[in-house]
Amino acid sequence: NKINFYNDYILPFSMKNDDTNKTQAVENIRKLSSRLEFVDPNERTTLPKLSDVQLKETPIISSVGRLVSQKGINVMADAVKLLMDNWEKDFPGKNKPIFYLAGQDGEGGTQRKILEQLKTNGLSQEDSNRVIFAHGFAPMSAITAASDFFMIPSIFEPCGLTQGEAFGVGTPVIASHVGGIVDTVNRNGKTNGILTKSAEKLNANDFYEAMKKALQIYFDDPEEYKNMVNDAFSEDFSWIQPQKQGPVYEYLERLGLSRENLPDISK
Repeated sequence: NKINFYNDYILPFSMKNDDTNKTQAVENIRKLSSRLEFVDPNERTTLPKLSDVQLKETPIISSVGRLVSQKGINVMADAVKLLMDNWEKDFPGKNKPIFYLAGQDGEGGTQRKILEQLKTNGLSQEDSNRVIFAHGFAPMSAITAASDFFMIPSIFEPCGLTQGEAFGVGTPVIASHVGGIVDTVNRNGKTNGILTKSAEKLNANDFYEAMKKALQIYFDDPEEYKNMVNDAFSEDFSWIQPQKQGPVYEYLERLGLSRENLPDISK
């Protein structure tokens, strides 16, 4: 997924602003992603050309969703900068990640500006080349399936949906310790994500530490990473599950009905 997505989507997508490029691959992306803009504030972004071997050893980390302050865009941007600035200290000799950040701004452009400033002022040009910012309606399932981790840096969440969508394609998450994320990540003895340590107000350093922990597993413990993927795939958020499991039974119990006395309606 990662190799195909990078070569057949990300690289052509990075060239869609060049009106002189009429290659078939770029024309296909223009049609496929007509509602998605490749944001290149300084018009200097040149994505690295990576071999298949290099791609296998290069983490792709994505975040797709509404660009609103609730989603912690500022925290994510600052954490990405911390990770890149400390890379040689934390991960000497390892390939830096490719970040794919996408979404539609819902607050008059304020959140978009945060990601534009990350690329123009926050990072060196070399690091900025590895941060892709797509504004508009992104193909989330394809992006998530091609990613090694999916980031959810929300300041608050009633529940959150993207963690379940990530698990559906076997992608572990890096997420903040808030709302329903806490109830749906790493439950029942599974490890399908890395959560920030504290439920206190989220900050960039906390999210950076969570990203660092996730990448330590990715680089240094491939078997544990595979276990995280398998745990993501095995998660089940169905409304009704066998043996009187699932949210419908949890809700009924909160209404005062004993699970023992309820029928197994999955049969």
